[in-house]
Amino acid sequence: MKRNSNYQEDLLERLANPKYASGYLNAALEEAIEDGFVGGLMVAIRNVIDAHGGMAKFAKKIKGKSRTSLYKTLNEDGNPEFSTVLEIIKHLPISLQFNKAS
Repeated sequence: MKRNSNYQEDLLERLANPKYASGYLNAALEEAIEDGFVGGLMVAIRNVIDAHGGMAKFAKKIKGKSRTSLYKTLNEDGNPEFSTVLEIIKHLPISLQFNKAS
């Protein structure tokens, strides 16, 4: 179990870098599009939030959402409405953009 804790700590350190976080989220989005499973993307978003101050701080930016509801939303088994996901993305500490596929 200690190994997982160290992995998570290392990941959060890397995700503190906006460029790394952007690449990480792009990879998670590509995987979600390929396999149709958004749970990994939700966890990736949660990891970026944790790396940039945590869910309690982030929840203050989202109108009508508590820290607890955001944890549920950004759970691997969560099934959030698209409008909720957009609101979360809007407040992420990085900008997202679509690029033409090669």
